[in-house]
Amino acid sequence: MMIVETWRDAERRHRQNLARLAARPCQLPRRPDYVMGSVFDLGEPGIAGMLRAHGIRGLAFDVDKTLGPHDCNVLDEPVLQLLASLPFVIGLATNSARDLSAMAASVGAASVTQPVDGRRGKPNPLYFAYIAADMGLPPEQIAMVGDKLWFDMPPVGYPMKGILVKPIAGPPSERLYRLGERSALWRLSARAALGSVLRRSK
Repeated sequence: MMIVETWRDAERRHRQNLARLAARPCQLPRRPDYVMGSVFDLGEPGIAGMLRAHGIRGLAFDVDKTLGPHDCNVLDEPVLQLLASLPFVIGLATNSARDLSAMAASVGAASVTQPVDGRRGKPNPLYFAYIAADMGLPPEQIAMVGDKLWFDMPPVGYPMKGILVKPIAGPPSERLYRLGERSALWRLSARAALGSVLRRSK
């Protein structure tokens, strides 16, 4: 018998996940340094120059829902052309353990970071250290590009930058998850702003 998750069940599960993350401040991602409409915005005139002026030399891309559909093994031609045009060291960083060697070769990626051989996956802070080690660049010269605030953006206090992009369209439960992310981000931002005001008033 197949059990199908209802929208209400999905919303409840995602809210529980967000609550668990919020209870562990050391694991919380920070507000992204850059927010873009889609991954293709990286190819817009002036964007690469701006990132390089900010010291970025490498881009680590989440794969699923950022570069292609979930569990894809081949990227569409426009995505391949985009990655080939970017003047950065390119890395792939995913929580999937599937073989991405062919994809990495097709985009000229310098590295593929995955939770294999005992490595932890996103959003564990160690994962972002693995990305820097695999790409051969200092973390402050890397920007992580992903569609999930809670999993793809670097953790608080880590010098790697974060670029949040809109995901490829997903199922209703995915849209509920995004709404939950936005709500939680707004609450955290408001709480941080209030704390800043209270500290200045002392």
